[in-house]
Amino acid sequence: MENSTKKPKTTRKRDKVKEVVKETLHKAKENVVSQFGNFSQLIEPKNETTDLDLPTTQIEESTSIIGKIVSKIVYNSKERLLYDPFFSQPKVNWDRYTHLKITAYKTIYHQSKAWIYHANYVKVLSEFGVDMVGSIKNQWWNNNLDYMIVVEDYYTGEMSAGIRILIADENTPLPMEEAIKSQNPDIIPRIHRFDNVIGEVCGMWVKKKFSERGLAHILNVCALSMAERIRVKYLLAMPPKHTVKHFESLGYTRVRIGNNAEYEYPDPRYISTAMEINCEILQDTPMVVRDKILSLRVNPQQQLIEESNGYVTKIDYSLSF
Repeated sequence: MENSTKKPKTTRKRDKVKEVVKETLHKAKENVVSQFGNFSQLIEPKNETTDLDLPTTQIEESTSIIGKIVSKIVYNSKERLLYDPFFSQPKVNWDRYTHLKITAYKTIYHQSKAWIYHANYVKVLSEFGVDMVGSIKNQWWNNNLDYMIVVEDYYTGEMSAGIRILIADENTPLPMEEAIKSQNPDIIPRIHRFDNVIGEVCGMWVKKKFSERGLAHILNVCALSMAERIRVKYLLAMPPKHTVKHFESLGYTRVRIGNNAEYEYPDPRYISTAMEINCEILQDTPMVVRDKILSLRVNPQQQLIEESNGYVTKIDYSLSF
C-alpha cells in the first residue's frame, strides 16, 4: 500500500483560507453582475466612449461594492479568516456571535453610568459569595482620579463587563494598600512615593453569560493601553490566586512587600497576589499582547474581531475621552 504524505497543519489551514477567499470573491462577482450587468465591462471598460448600459455612477457604485467586500477579508497572525457577519460564510455558529462596544470614561463625569457599573459589580460579587471588598467601600464614583472601561452590548446597551483604574495621590489610597496595610504598613510609603503616576486596576467584573469571551483579558489590555493617556507609569493589581497566571501573561510581576506577595483578600477564603507592571516599558509583556496594547494607544478608536473559546465577538473600541 502506498504511503500518502499528509500536508502540514499550517499548509492545510492556508489552503482552506484560500478556498474561502476564492469562493467569497466569486459570489461577490456574481452578485455585482446580477445587479449591474457584465462584470468585465464594469471594472475594465475598453475606453471612455464605449456605450454602456449603465451610467458612470452605477459603475463606480459596483466597483465600490466589490472593494468593500474584499476589504472584509482580513487575516490575523495565525492565518485564520476573520470576517464581518454580513459577508461571512455559513460556517460560523451565530449563537456564539456578539457585537460589543468598549468605552472608556472619566468616572466623575458619568455618574449614572458609574451607578449601573457599581450595581452590576456588587451583583457579580454576590454570586461568588463576596459581600464587600476594599474597592467598593468608598464612593469611588465621586473620585476625580477614577476611570472606568465599560463593555456594553452594541445593540441593546446592556452592560456586560467592566474594569476601573484608580490613580493614587496623597488623599487617595489604593485598594491594595487598604487591603494589606494592617499586615504590611510599609506598603503605604512605597505606593505614595509615586503619587499621580501609579494606579491600580480594580473593580473588574464580567457577567456570567459573557464569561467565555475573553473579556477579562481584553479589559486588562485596554487598561494598559489607556495608562499612557492618563499619565500612569505603573499599574498595580491584586488578583485572586486562580487568575495570577492570566496577569503574568500580560506582563505583571509579583510585588514582594517584606517577604510576602500573597494576602487574604477580599476575605480569608481567597488568597490574592500583589502584582505590578511598568506600563511604559512592558518588559515582561509578550510581543502579541504588547502589539495590541500599542495599537490601541495609537488608535484608541477601532473595530476588531476577537475569538475566544469558540466565540466570535466584534468589538468597537472607544478608549479616548
